[in-house]
Amino acid sequence: MEQPGEAMHSIVNTIISKLTGCDTNFISELIHSHPRVVYSIQEDCEVIISGLSSEPLVTEVAAIMMNSDQLGSEPMAVWHILAQYVAQGLMGQGNGGELLGCTISIMAMDQAISGCPTLAKLKYQISIEVNKYFEALLTDKEWKALRASVPANFLNLRKEDSVWLFEDAFCSTYVHFSHYSRARDSSLLNIDYLWALWIHGVAIQCHPRQEHTKVFM
Repeated sequence: MEQPGEAMHSIVNTIISKLTGCDTNFISELIHSHPRVVYSIQEDCEVIISGLSSEPLVTEVAAIMMNSDQLGSEPMAVWHILAQYVAQGLMGQGNGGELLGCTISIMAMDQAISGCPTLAKLKYQISIEVNKYFEALLTDKEWKALRASVPANFLNLRKEDSVWLFEDAFCSTYVHFSHYSRARDSSLLNIDYLWALWIHGVAIQCHPRQEHTKVFM
């Protein structure tokens, strides 16, 4: 009898093999060596925090479809699709800014990755230098200003720390995400699960009632 999830694994395995040329044994090993694990069940027993091994594979396929013509057509018309999504009333009230922000940030990540040589079998699941990400995200004018900026709270820092430029401070740091997951409430994020988010390339879109913070990468 087929176990739950095996059909999805088979579909993803087939799609990504054809689109990327990845070795089938490599994909199967990635899937089967990381079985589904339940990390935590919320007190209300409604939500399970879990890791799904096929998640990076599914998002890799989505990234390829968005950014390449390997399917015999032009890269996906993302903004046209989003416009239809809004026009047909499928977007909840107040979600416009979040939708645009998440889309722009994902496209910036894809652009930064495309500009870097990589031997990774899953191209869009790699980490990127913070500076390269912001360079792709911002206009030339805004990136020039950011890279030369100093901490806003420099008056509260030691002298040697207050003069660090943004570009120098983050020269050896990386960002890694390929898709977003939405927080179900405005409670604090449990840091015990951050490693799972990093491994799966998940950025968090905060709950609308969350003050001050919109996304967490």
